Amino acid sequence: MTNQERNQPRFQNQIQNPNTLVDQVYQAIHDSIIGGRIHPGETLPQVQIAQELGVSARTVREALSRLAAEGLVEAEPHHSVRVAQFTVEDQEQLYRMRSEIEGMAFEDAAAHITQKDLDHLQEILLLASQTNDPASTDSARHYNEDFHWTIIRASGKRQFIRVLEQIWTLMFTYFEGYEQFNGHFQRRQEDVTSHQAILKALTERNGKLARRMLEEHIRITLEGQRRYLSEYLIPSSENGDENDQNSKT
Repeated sequence: MTNQERNQPRFQNQIQNPNTLVDQVYQAIHDSIIGGRIHPGETLPQVQIAQELGVSARTVREALSRLAAEGLVEAEPHHSVRVAQFTVEDQEQLYRMRSEIEGMAFEDAAAHITQKDLDHLQEILLLASQTNDPASTDSARHYNEDFHWTIIRASGKRQFIRVLEQIWTLMFTYFEGYEQFNGHFQRRQEDVTSHQAILKALTERNGKLARRMLEEHIRITLEGQRRYLSEYLIPSSENGDENDQNSKT
């Protein structure tokens, strides 16, 4: 971490509303991890975070417990907590689970998605195709999530939605780094093409085709990420070391 990064505030604002403090602290820490302001493996001192956010250490502790339940942070000896570090294998497992469950959601969505949702998906694709700034990670992330989650929610399958929410949270812990990785701007343009094929299948109410298009889209995305994963994530361990690592993640 550079000196400039150390001097930048990790949290955007102090907590103001006293009615939902735990929720707000949870969201603040969550967003800082996902946004790359708090890094994988970094220790999260509860007292320090409480001072930064203007809340009690107990409130921070409760928020960290929620994040631990989601797998974003890990408890360590002596009551310390750190941001989870994933292996390449962990990330590949998340992609496999996402492909299976999200594929089923897309297949079901074809029978239930409304014309309003289809129009919204078309609007997303139009906006995404007009985003020409390679550094626009926020807008790229927004368009991608909006497209996929419009379809997932259209499936109406609550358990799919619940599990996918956790999978997406874990997968995109490293989104900022991946978005800035060389060559990803080309991947965004390829994503638009894949999304167009998925939308066409949904418009035709062809659920099986929508599922196949989604699974292929995720497979291509994972292949495009492999170099990034190998450089930025912990290599998959072997034998006993792998068991130790898996017990933590």
